[in-house]
Amino acid sequence: MLASESPLLLNSRSSLPRLVTLCDQTPSTPFDVVRNVVEKQLGKNFDDMFEFFDVEPVGSASIAQVHRARLKLSKTDVTVKVQHLGAEHLMMVDIRNMQAMTLFLQKHDLNFDLFSATKEMEKQVSPPLP
Repeated sequence: MLASESPLLLNSRSSLPRLVTLCDQTPSTPFDVVRNVVEKQLGKNFDDMFEFFDVEPVGSASIAQVHRARLKLSKTDVTVKVQHLGAEHLMMVDIRNMQAMTLFLQKHDLNFDLFSATKEMEKQVSPPLP
């Protein structure tokens, strides 16, 4: 969360470039793990679904990585986004920590409701994660 470019979260321009790399320069998940996750999520044999699946991801960020692939039956080129194992848990830990921090700050007479902002972030983040 701290790596987002929100001025609310980061006031120091010198910190921002270093933290932003947390979002888009994450090490990729090994292909054998990716293969298992895809099979488990889709409930089908990997080789039955894909004619081609690029072992190297196009990119890897803090939550997921993206691979190029071609569907076996339709011959359609697709991109497959695979969530890193543990990403949902870490995201929820971050949100809970932010909520605890904002409640602490609110108790010290801040004039705006940071806790509601983190609850809204939680709603926005939670649905897309499997």
